[in-house]
Amino acid sequence: MNEGLIYRTISNLKQALKDNILLVPNSNGQPVKMHFQFNEPISKEEINQVEQFEEITLPSDYLYFLSLHNGATLFEPWYGGQFELYRLINVSKTKRAGLFPENCYPIGDWNGEYLLIDVKKTKDDHYLLWWDSSIESDTKDLQMNFSYWLYQFIVTKGSKFWEK
Repeated sequence: MNEGLIYRTISNLKQALKDNILLVPNSNGQPVKMHFQFNEPISKEEINQVEQFEEITLPSDYLYFLSLHNGATLFEPWYGGQFELYRLINVSKTKRAGLFPENCYPIGDWNGEYLLIDVKKTKDDHYLLWWDSSIESDTKDLQMNFSYWLYQFIVTKGSKFWEK
């Protein structure tokens, strides 16, 4: 079910793109060209290697996304400030930097703020967190999974819908 939502979300987005660009109105109603880039898929073997190395199990909907695209750049304006969904190897490397709360793996960032998976909650359907500072108590539980987050992020044209 969640995999279907990811597939439809990405498929519909790609149909709306022209040369990987989508015109999105800014706060003044003026259209801004937003660039998108989707990485090649990752193999199951590479996923297994990272999960074994990190001793974690990643959620199935996020793994499905990686099987389609091992990371992506979303809503990149000409002046920068895009949302970056990491390649899986960068998830592991970024976690190893030691900045993040225990059990939390960064899967993407937006201007120094991070989308995290709490690997202790992946059996639930509400495992995503948003972290916008270096203070662990500032971590916000988004109460959603990756497939719902991706869908809402695309539908709201790259807005921080979880803050509304």
